[in-house]
Amino acid sequence: MDLRQILYFMRVFEERSFTKGAKRANVVQPALSRQISLLEKELNTVLFARGARGVVPTNAATRLYERVLPLVTGLASIKEELKALTGETLSGRFACGFPPTINKAIVGRLLVEFLDLYPDVEVSLLESFSGELTEMVQDGVLDFALGAVPDQASNLVCEFEYTEDVVLRCGHPIAGPSFRPCRLDELPPLRLVLPPAQNVMSKQIHALIDAGQLRPSKIVTVGSVNAISDLISNGGWAGFSPVSGGLISLERGEGFVYPIERPKISYRLGLVRRQDRPLTAAANAFLSMFSTYVSDIKPTWDQLLADRIAKAR
Repeated sequence: MDLRQILYFMRVFEERSFTKGAKRANVVQPALSRQISLLEKELNTVLFARGARGVVPTNAATRLYERVLPLVTGLASIKEELKALTGETLSGRFACGFPPTINKAIVGRLLVEFLDLYPDVEVSLLESFSGELTEMVQDGVLDFALGAVPDQASNLVCEFEYTEDVVLRCGHPIAGPSFRPCRLDELPPLRLVLPPAQNVMSKQIHALIDAGQLRPSKIVTVGSVNAISDLISNGGWAGFSPVSGGLISLERGEGFVYPIERPKISYRLGLVRRQDRPLTAAANAFLSMFSTYVSDIKPTWDQLLADRIAKAR
């Protein structure tokens, strides 16, 4: 049983498909199938049941996966630790993804500072909505992302969770001056623009509508954050964003921003990665700086609220 066979086995187990497993392993399917067959022969057991509905792991396969996963993860970690011991300049590459509001509020400035400090690191950065980002980590497109928190049954690890309050935004004063707390169930019917359904925040908004706590006169779903901002700022529509997005709007003088007093809505994300792809030293350095940047968001928002309350007195 060699490492290549183990890796091929893990890809098929995670994807429940020889075709998708071969694609992830970057190998043609016949070669992958042959190695799995050799592994089954060596272990004298069937690992996958092939049927019309796809590939189903046997109990033996599940047990094997549970045993080899920490070994493969440990090998990748050892490689990074040895690089650090040799005193090598931080280098390598990683691919990551963040939601649009976090990108605009934080990641652009962070990336400039990070690349100035570590010029030998190659960074690939992708922007998308939270649900799509988690799927891209699952598919191996990204090494890590700030996306929707995965369920416990997935092969993803959540390194840490990140939460922001959600605010209401509009191009006209639907609830008075900016910073006045609002109650969604007391607002007049709104024309709402929402991100796609797989977005973490969108799911919560639809749940409030179904419960009668929010009564929109019309809803439009838009998959572009720039188009959403244009509709809110110039088209008479209302929308929701995390506090970081509200801060951007205020800095640019784009419309009105309202804290939500009732019902509270949270924008909860997780820094997700695959179990078999531990973070590299370069990725850890990037995320350390990211944590410093995001720690400033809530104090900045709280201070703005305090200043507006003091002026109103």
